[in-house]
Amino acid sequence: MPKRRKLKPAKLFLLFLAVILIVCFLSGAWLMYISLRDLPAINPASLRPVEPVTVYDANDRLVAQLGNKKVIPVKLDQIPPMVRNAFLAAEDIRFYQNRGIDLRSLARAAWHDLTTLSLSQGASTITQQLAKDAFLTPERTIKRKIQEVLLGFELNHRYSKDEILEMYLNKIYLGDGAYGIGAAAKTYFNKDVGRLTLPEAALLAGLPQAPSAYSPVNHPAAAKQRRNEILGKMLAYKLINAQQYRQAAAAETGLNPPPETGREYPWFVDYVTGRLVARFGEDNVYRGGLKVYTTLDPMTQQALQAAFADPANFPASVRDAGGILQPEGAAVFLDPRSGAVRAMVGGREYTGRQVLNRACQTYRQPGSAIKPFVAYGPAIEYEGLTPDSIVNDSPVSFGRYAPRDDDNRYLGPVTLRTALSLSRNVVAVKLLDRVGIPQAVQFARQSGITSLDPVKEGLSMALGGLYKGVSLLEMAGAYGAVANGGTYVKPFVIRKVTGQDGSMLYQAKPETHPAMKLYTAAALTSMLETGVLNGTGVNARVNGRPVAGKTGTAEHGRDLWFCGFTPQLAGVVWIGCDQPQDMSDQNGGMHPAGIFRQVVSTALAGQPVIHFRSLYPGIYPEPVTPPANTPPLNNQGGGNNWAAGIQQRIYNLFSKLKGLF
Repeated sequence: MPKRRKLKPAKLFLLFLAVILIVCFLSGAWLMYISLRDLPAINPASLRPVEPVTVYDANDRLVAQLGNKKVIPVKLDQIPPMVRNAFLAAEDIRFYQNRGIDLRSLARAAWHDLTTLSLSQGASTITQQLAKDAFLTPERTIKRKIQEVLLGFELNHRYSKDEILEMYLNKIYLGDGAYGIGAAAKTYFNKDVGRLTLPEAALLAGLPQAPSAYSPVNHPAAAKQRRNEILGKMLAYKLINAQQYRQAAAAETGLNPPPETGREYPWFVDYVTGRLVARFGEDNVYRGGLKVYTTLDPMTQQALQAAFADPANFPASVRDAGGILQPEGAAVFLDPRSGAVRAMVGGREYTGRQVLNRACQTYRQPGSAIKPFVAYGPAIEYEGLTPDSIVNDSPVSFGRYAPRDDDNRYLGPVTLRTALSLSRNVVAVKLLDRVGIPQAVQFARQSGITSLDPVKEGLSMALGGLYKGVSLLEMAGAYGAVANGGTYVKPFVIRKVTGQDGSMLYQAKPETHPAMKLYTAAALTSMLETGVLNGTGVNARVNGRPVAGKTGTAEHGRDLWFCGFTPQLAGVVWIGCDQPQDMSDQNGGMHPAGIFRQVVSTALAGQPVIHFRSLYPGIYPEPVTPPANTPPLNNQGGGNNWAAGIQQRIYNLFSKLKGLF
């Protein structure tokens, strides 16, 4: 049997080496194959900074940014050379000489990773970092590193060095939600990038390596140490001189963050966000880039928020089991001529994004605030009555239902004007019975109150006893229709929306329709003006400015309302507990009317005074004005006041004259 030949050690080593090389070659080929197979295509849109959704007020001033990303794109020529040099020193000093990758740095990192059996050394050039941020995941794998190199080559081929640097400086994450040098300059120092100092520039340049670990907010000592490392590199690369280094290294971090923005008008912004999502979809909204121009009037909104922040404007309050201050409140103010919502508050305290907005998401019992739309308005519109028409305020029953007033008194024959200004319940029910529930619901719907159901509502609807209730927003639209001469304009908050490229994506078109005849609007306005002059709404008087309005108090004071308007501004204020509770000592003519007065006084300060009669030349029924020194009525009930007495004497005189013919 022949002897088996033994391999010599040298040949055995060469064979082993050959196997290793083949395995490495095949592994490398396989890695290259799967890296190329899954290599993302270069999409130029991904290289541009994605701007956040920005929200502007009625004066086109920025009031909020949606989402957590802070982005302020800047051009390269807006970034001082000193700032650019700080980032080059920190991340890629041979940026303008390499071709997208730095072979020396790559070899050094590869050797470190091989000897430590880790992937801790990145050695990514600025071009590679841009490719990673734009097209790849943050995972640390050999495949991703190969893709990063390949994409770096491609980017270097497609774009100039200045273009790559600009894209990088606008896209790199620098902590605290700031993407790009423009946003970081504003976030940490509240200044434009062109005003950054040398120590500030070096501090920002030290952040890309580890934004959390070197955060100047959370780890100021580490941030300062890292900043001085960058300054040392700049000195070594002769980008600054020794004196500049010493001065900059001795400087404090000097953080000066801007005041919090985006939560300045949270209720309004939340409502705008909801409307955006409903129109464009959540993905399209939060992808960013939209510019949203709203109807928000800062003066009105600030006045409303200030009023709601004052505990004196609410009944005695306690916190419920959930920590929410009760009673709660909400309000909406809009321009009745255009339907533009000028201010909105959905609660007394804002506790977080997209919380319950009581101005539009809840339905409550409106009490007597509904009377103009289900009793008096329909009676004037369909029955031809006027403010001077007489109705007998006397006991009446409709089967088992017998309406009454809180004071258990009856005024006898009264005019519609007196009955509405004093909020007499029996008269309202009689008017609704005369008109009929279907026609009353039709009138209310035409005015924008769409939550009424003619099948489920009864005669108690005249007093605000509704099957479902109403929202503040629809009540504001309805009172706005009266203020607008009988034309309903659907309330809206967004004027227009443009894309990141400036293209028009949405332009508001007012949705209007006739709600009532011109005379009906004039008559309702005149009666509601009397209600503020000498009725239940006297607390809403604004010195020197005509106001029309109506109080509303649900049973046992569970819901308190004031709804009113001037020719320029309509508003609805509500107070009540989230879980309805009795507040029998309260009524809508107290705190809600007072809040209305405060907001209107501030919002219209300096604006011209417009009288209602000027809007209805020749047909406006003049309101009954009390004589001088007449004490105002400050309760919800009836009783003998000046207006009721003189109306009664006029009726008695009319009856006597009638008997002579």
